[in-house]
Amino acid sequence: MKNIYLFFMLIMSIALSSCEKVIDIDLKNSEPQIVINGTITDQPGPYTVIISKTGDYYKPSTFPAVAGAEVTISDDAGNSEILSEVAEGFYQTSTIQGLPGRTYSLKVITEGKEYTATSTMPEAIMIDSLTYEYQPGGSFGPDATEGYILHIHFTDPAGIENYCRFKVYKNGQLAKGYYLYDDKYTNGNSYDYNDFEDDAILQLNDTAIVELLTLDKSTYDYYSTLSNVLTEGDTGPPMMMTTPANPNSNLSNGALGYFGAFTVRRDSIIIQ
Repeated sequence: MKNIYLFFMLIMSIALSSCEKVIDIDLKNSEPQIVINGTITDQPGPYTVIISKTGDYYKPSTFPAVAGAEVTISDDAGNSEILSEVAEGFYQTSTIQGLPGRTYSLKVITEGKEYTATSTMPEAIMIDSLTYEYQPGGSFGPDATEGYILHIHFTDPAGIENYCRFKVYKNGQLAKGYYLYDDKYTNGNSYDYNDFEDDAILQLNDTAIVELLTLDKSTYDYYSTLSNVLTEGDTGPPMMMTTPANPNSNLSNGALGYFGAFTVRRDSIIIQ
């Protein structure tokens, strides 16, 4: 992002200059960084760890896979497994099983460096029920989409900090957005989550599948900061944006990404 920002500033300087001299801009490539994304849940595996590198200015959508890494997931009960590389940069488990209450550790060794992370899997928060309500077009602003807003009803366990992410699948397709909850103001209470963007608005005869992911704080912080970075990138004018920070990571040695252990509970509803 810093290179892109400097590039725009240089272009603006040239545009404002009356000089017609040809200027050769030497725009350096960004140094690639390792990106590790891995999860383990209480649902049946296999679980996947994806390892890649960041691209540079000239190839902003290119994320080279990192092959040949040594990837290990272990838990605090003495279980450990070396993952198999099933495709370039994709590493999968075959035996280890995620269980609530256990702490899981990830270790990646690649190109002579070691990266580690830990995550404790919380107890699952259950979905009590799903409902929906009709939203007329323009009811919450001129651009509001007509359709049905989903309501996810659940009870927050008292006495502990809880963090959640909601994933909504419309007719099998994951809706865009990071829908997050923390119980700072609702600890121990029943809650109705319905803060969804237009991409998660439903229509008649749609089938919605909801996943409630109960996260530890480090995974919640990663999703929260990632959502902020993506929102800033979507809404900020290019010439006025500040360079966003990378999302929070629980990985060591400067790696980007995250390793998260979380529970998953599902429910579904048909709009009719």
